[in-house]
Amino acid sequence: MVVCDHTGKLIRAQARWYEYASSARMMEAMAILDAVNLASDMGWRGILVESDALEVVNLWKSQDFAKADIVRPLQEIKEPGGNFISFSISFVRRETNMAAHLTAKHASEVRRRCLCINIVPQFLRDV
Repeated sequence: MVVCDHTGKLIRAQARWYEYASSARMMEAMAILDAVNLASDMGWRGILVESDALEVVNLWKSQDFAKADIVRPLQEIKEPGGNFISFSISFVRRETNMAAHLTAKHASEVRRRCLCINIVPQFLRDV
């Protein structure tokens, strides 16, 4: 997850290892849930989530979670998501989402979390 303010300035880069995630789309849904919970905890009034996981974005937009293997995180996203003045999840290409992709690579079974707050880590300086 990469969090930027309205000017595009990096506020936070974070990746977590989701030990029990059964698929890449489950990891993406859980990362979106982390972003929504962070925004809610920070008291932000609006959030725009950009994801390069088209399948997850399409499931979110359809709101038909019944058959989805990622139903739990999608339903949990709805809870705090409804409290924002502005809330959307949209698809962006991987090239556009490269900072989040590079950040996600820094979490692993050995290194459970990567967290950078108010600093641009070396691996994101050229992005």
